[in-house]
Amino acid sequence: MRSPAPRPGAATTRACPPAEDLAAFLDLRLDGNERREVESHLAGCEDCRESYSEGLRFRQEEAAAEDRGAGAQRRLVIPRRTWALAAGVLLAAGVAGLWLLLRDPWTGRTRTLVASLPAGRELAKVLGPAWSDSVWSLTRGQTSSLMATPAASVWLGARVVDLDVALRADDVEAARRLTRELVEKLANRGTPEEQVVISYELLLEELETGSERTTLLEGAALAEVLVADGVEPTHYQVGRWLEAGRLASLVGDPSIYRRRGWKRMVELLSEATGIPLELADAIGSLPPRTAPEPAATRTAIERLLAAFANGEVSLETGGA
Repeated sequence: MRSPAPRPGAATTRACPPAEDLAAFLDLRLDGNERREVESHLAGCEDCRESYSEGLRFRQEEAAAEDRGAGAQRRLVIPRRTWALAAGVLLAAGVAGLWLLLRDPWTGRTRTLVASLPAGRELAKVLGPAWSDSVWSLTRGQTSSLMATPAASVWLGARVVDLDVALRADDVEAARRLTRELVEKLANRGTPEEQVVISYELLLEELETGSERTTLLEGAALAEVLVADGVEPTHYQVGRWLEAGRLASLVGDPSIYRRRGWKRMVELLSEATGIPLELADAIGSLPPRTAPEPAATRTAIERLLAAFANGEVSLETGGA
């Protein structure tokens, strides 16, 4: 892969790949080593990550436009010149919008969301052996894009948190299981799932070869960016915060319940019109409405996660 000189003001000290290499990455034309190199760079470079996300959106819009055409054959590859031009414009424009997004207390990175939890074997010991076992199930259904459904968006938000925590805890077996589950659920669904599946497959390879935690976290961070680009955003954030709150109850860390993102989620659930009355007490049991009580908080969160995954709950509030 060619390595031009770094751009002034870039968010990383590593040289950014040229637009044609990002296009090849988007179009699945890079071999394993080249893909890993680009993937590693994207995990740490906000400029290129924003350009990649924009290119993926162009690709999806092109596919949707062709699907609407009479008898048009679906194509998923964006023309290289179009992508190169778009990437050049975006790279020149900077990443102020993405920086604000990552810093927002509601949508910030998962590694920031769970930063108050302990790390390493200490975390694994506190969580216990079955912490990552799913307390809910997700039905794939027949939708062409699983990621965009509310139920799957909540599930993905929760599983993204679980995977990050598994890596922080050096719980390799849990991380392998979670990554395989993500691949299995999302495989053979088409855009945007194909890019997400590839990212998780590469992460699984890194797990199998015993890569360092930093490398694994970079891979998970890139996959998270791709996931966030294809889900229903409000449900996805609710899933992330609910699961982070569940794990906080397991380790006895009440600090998450004082954070603005958590309070925003509780307010959103309280105002939603698509919440069944029988779940009102579960919402009422969530901090800060009540004092943090680990068992009661965990039970309430598990009830809500199961209801979302089963399609019993929707957030009919106009979004976040």
